[in-house]
Parts: sequence; structure tokens; C-alpha cells
Amino acid sequence: MADLSQVIGQDGKINGEALKAAINKVLEDVPGLKPQAGATGFVQVGASGGTIGQPQPGTQTPQTNVPTKRWNRFNN
Repeated sequence: MADLSQVIGQDGKINGEALKAAINKVLEDVPGLKPQAGATGFVQVGASGGTIGQPQPGTQTPQTNVPTKRWNRFNN
């Protein structure tokens, strides 16, 4: 996205000012790449791990006897 062809000088070293200008040009063209202020840390995506999908207190689920065999990895 950035034009880095002008960043390397004649001596093979990186020109910091040219690199900074190229990156700033990309951030001006695509503002979605710029980090948002206050959006640091963990951002949860989706539902919380609360009681969604778990039975309500007072309700019982019937227990069935499922044989635990080596091939049945879900019932260890």
C-alpha cells in the first residue's frame, strides 16, 4: 500500500523521513487503518460466557448412562 521505492537512499540506508511520509500518506488515504483513540486492551466479540445455553436453576436434565469406552472421546 505504501510506495517504498523512494525510502532507500543511494547508499542503501533507509531514509526515516521518507518512510514516515509514505506511511502517513497511506493513513491519509485509508483512515480505517489508523488506530482509534481509547480502543486499547481487550475487546470482547460475541456473547459473554454467562448463563446463555445453560439450564436455569431448578430445572434438571435427565442423566443417561453412556458407556465410557476408549473410542468415545466425549465421555471420559
